[in-house]
Amino acid sequence: MLAFVAAARAIDGPEPFPTELLGGLGELVPCEAVFFNGRDVVRREILSESYWCVDGPEDHSWRLEEDEWSLIRQHPLNVHRRRTGDFGVRHVSDLYSRRRRVRGEIYAGYFGRFGIVDFTGLPLTRSKTHTLNLGFESWGRDFSPEPGKARGLALALAPDCVGCGVGAAHEVEGIAADPRSR
Repeated sequence: MLAFVAAARAIDGPEPFPTELLGGLGELVPCEAVFFNGRDVVRREILSESYWCVDGPEDHSWRLEEDEWSLIRQHPLNVHRRRTGDFGVRHVSDLYSRRRRVRGEIYAGYFGRFGIVDFTGLPLTRSKTHTLNLGFESWGRDFSPEPGKARGLALALAPDCVGCGVGAAHEVEGIAADPRSR
């Protein structure tokens, strides 16, 4: 974890979370994919994004059409945050059973499309209009059976991750990381 923190603090480029850094997160929080994105939800613009996948470099980006922005709005963690105001680290498995997720009953347009079994979200801001997020995807297992591991690592890394995201936040007009999220 110390190596990741040192690498995160040494970032000196336009991307707040380069692919290699996301790969380091994928080793600390065992998963098949890690991504970072910043979005202007009101203008429906991607401000920044990067992705790491255990299978190697592939183009996992997808053009955001009107229906895909609706899909983002329907993400179980986004719905949970809007309903509760809870911007903490959450697993989709905290909210829905494995059976419902694997059957495609939960968020089939995304989870089913990419074969995701569980997802952990780490919001780096508390804004509902401009988001900075880290996401961890699991294709074969739940994060919840080891609740302390994935959540604990993500929480321990959150202050340094927020530090990385703050650089991106200040580059984008109108976004500032909320100090309460640290």
